Amino acid sequence: MHRHGIRALAGCRFRPCTTDSRHDLPIAPNLLKQDFSAARPDTVWLADITYLPTAGLICHSDRGSQYAAEAYRRQLSGMGAKPSMSRTACCYDNAPMESFFHTLKVERVHQRRWATRDEARRDLFAYIEGYYNRQRIHSALGYLTPEQAERTAK
Repeated sequence: MHRHGIRALAGCRFRPCTTDSRHDLPIAPNLLKQDFSAARPDTVWLADITYLPTAGLICHSDRGSQYAAEAYRRQLSGMGAKPSMSRTACCYDNAPMESFFHTLKVERVHQRRWATRDEARRDLFAYIEGYYNRQRIHSALGYLTPEQAERTAK
């Protein structure tokens, strides 16, 4: 391999801890016992979480205490994201986010009364993912939808 200038790929030494098993929540029994075979589809599902770094992610916010809090900064750091904050009392530094929330409130929130948080969550998800990102054109994106703009940027 050395003579041909090739080498084996190796994993990184840093391994983030993604599972915290030390909790008092209910634990299900191990029904599989490492038998991962399945007689037919949808009889055994597996689940896990992994973290994938995103290169050069900047997370911009206002200077609110929630964004300056240690837990939030630690979360960003763990993701490899760089924090960025607006100048004091300058809403224009975060104008696209301010614009989004204005639009959300005018077009959806002020038009609805939800009975439960779950109902609000479902309705807001449907508005954002079903309409705002996929159908509503945006002048700041050259009159494309966010979905179209993202597709053309790739």
